[in-house]
Amino acid sequence: IGRFRVNIFHERRGYGINIRIISNEPMNVSELKISSSIFTHVLGRSGLILVSGPNNSGKTTMVNSFIDLINEKKKVKIITFEDPIEYIHKRKQAIISQHDIQHEDKSRLREDLKSVFRQDADVVFIGEIRGADMMEIAMEMAETGYLVFATIHATDTIQTVERIAS
Repeated sequence: IGRFRVNIFHERRGYGINIRIISNEPMNVSELKISSSIFTHVLGRSGLILVSGPNNSGKTTMVNSFIDLINEKKKVKIITFEDPIEYIHKRKQAIISQHDIQHEDKSRLREDLKSVFRQDADVVFIGEIRGADMMEIAMEMAETGYLVFATIHATDTIQTVERIAS
């Protein structure tokens, strides 16, 4: 049948529901219609790749396509922290450990992210940068040799830079 993300909420006139169909497979990077020059960075050894945009603009879809590309091409260890896990990656070349932080204690998230330093990971995906502490850890990981992917809500480049700086 498939997978769905469902949000039931209470509003002034009663209850509402939002249902989103989630594909079982990430999009192939060729479907993204982005410059192939980005793949040099996606398949790189380290750094921070930050995907920004407004809500429902395809940030998570894009990063999961990148992770799938790495999974096809490289024998590495990938660790993800997602809220919720949208795409379930099957093992190809990489070992992938996906953490659903939606159901974990949010106060422990900083410690969970820092535990990556002891887990011999090569690639880390942080589903969404939500605060200065998460940005600080993502930057520290990138500086110490990890390839880090993260998403951040922002409407344009200026707002993205402002959020990083703050």
